[in-house]
Order: sequence, then structure tokens, then C-alpha cells
Amino acid sequence: MVVTQTFNTDVTGAVNAGVTVNGRGLIVESTKAGGTIDFVNNGAITADDPTPSTPGLTLLGGGGGVHYSGNGNITAGFGIGLVVGNTGTSGGANLIEVGVGRTISGNTGIAASGDTTTVVVSGTVAGTVGTAIAFDNTSSGNVVDLKPTAVINGISGRGEGIARQFGRWAWSRGYNTRSGT
Repeated sequence: MVVTQTFNTDVTGAVNAGVTVNGRGLIVESTKAGGTIDFVNNGAITADDPTPSTPGLTLLGGGGGVHYSGNGNITAGFGIGLVVGNTGTSGGANLIEVGVGRTISGNTGIAASGDTTTVVVSGTVAGTVGTAIAFDNTSSGNVVDLKPTAVINGISGRGEGIARQFGRWAWSRGYNTRSGT
């Protein structure tokens, strides 16, 4: 069973160091109009149920920004590692920070929808069947900032965005833009 936590307020959530959330993943959602989420993962989130398309962690804002950070790892053996989006009226900017020595992995590592999302990668983002980071066609102005310690296997998207790799910037528009090491 997927663990779903829904709140009609701005949400601050965490997985503490030494804690593992496993099974069919975790969903955290703000249903407040303009609701934000700030989630810190210092433990481990593992979606190890063989049900196809089970995300490890899903963060759904109510229209405000979603922020993911921490010293933990996310693994989804059969789905997306981290899903970030909004269920309310768009307007918030999302920020995903993958720290040095940290990993987010799944069939797709990270999937972001709606709004503008910045992904800062100092660790590893892995798409075990292809795409590491994917943006849908409802998003634009997305930024992928790859630090010197980043390990990534591909970027895919339908929105507009900017990728920065080791201080160099590139702008892309269109479909299936791929960059990375």
C-alpha cells in the first residue's frame, strides 16, 4: 500500500537519519490553495514493491513551490524515483537538490510537471531504463545545474529550459533534449 499524507496547509516533512521508508512509496500532498512543500530526506526511501510505476517519493504542492533536499537516497525499482508537481493552480517554483554522494534512481530518476523546476545535482540521478530527469509539457523555464561531482544519464523534456554543466549554460526548446555525462 502506498502511504499518502495529505494536508490542507503548507507542509514541512522529513525522513530522519537512520529511517527507511519502504514498500510502495510515499506521497506527500498539500491541498491548500498555493500550498508549499519543504521535504528533507536524511534517511532512505525505497519503493521495492514489484508493482509497475510505483514512485519512491511523490511531492505534490497545492500551487506553491516544492523543495526537496537532504542527505538521504531514493530508490524505486519499478517506477520513478522522485515525482514533483502541483495539484493546484500553478505559480510556485520547485527546487530539487541532490547532494554529493546521494542518489535518486528509478525507471526515471526524477519527473517534474507544471511550474518551473530547478534541479541541482551534486550526486547521482539515474534512470535505470533511460531518462534520469524528465520534464513534462506543462513546465517551462526549467534548469538542470550539474555540479562537478554530478553523475547523470540523460535529460528529457517537452518544456523549455536551461541546463548548466560545470558552469556552462545551454538553452533548449523542444522535445527530447538530452545532456549530461
